[in-house]
Amino acid sequence: MAFDNSFGPNHVAVAAFLETLVEIPWFSAVGAAPDRQDAEFVDFHVLAEHYEEPFAPWQGAVPAAEGAIERLEFAHGRLQNHDAVQQAYARCRFLPTPSVDAVFERVDREYGDPGSGYYRDSGMYPHELIDFPHRLIRGAALEIMVADLSPSLAFFQAQLAWFRVGRWPVGWRGEWPAGHVLLW
Repeated sequence: MAFDNSFGPNHVAVAAFLETLVEIPWFSAVGAAPDRQDAEFVDFHVLAEHYEEPFAPWQGAVPAAEGAIERLEFAHGRLQNHDAVQQAYARCRFLPTPSVDAVFERVDREYGDPGSGYYRDSGMYPHELIDFPHRLIRGAALEIMVADLSPSLAFFQAQLAWFRVGRWPVGWRGEWPAGHVLLW
């Protein structure tokens, strides 16, 4: 029996990570009252404000973390592994429909105009202004893929901890790793 090594030397860890995504209580605490001191809590308006550039509130931290991964991939010939992770991520379909529907229904109910259903003067329903955090989750898988080359890469994996408690990280104040996360 051949061992599948499509994710590279860290294949087992990447595969295990992708399998754990179904266990996360996605968005179960989104919009709940602040319950921590080490984060800044924001509401739906922050997402709506940045719907055209959903990663702007990250103040460059996301592209910097992606760039660090990509430099390692290029330097160590792991572009095929990157593609394999991307494809596996797309196939894993980990977001449970009820969790997504609950978020959509809640924001439409709470932030939609009672007459038109639109968010303010956007001409869009509130749920249309949400960009799901695939880039963050996929980034965690890619960090794991290159962990043997640079175990210090942890930006995306650090954000995953917030998803594991039902929150949704939507930005960062400061320059990573100094500062604090913005949670919805």
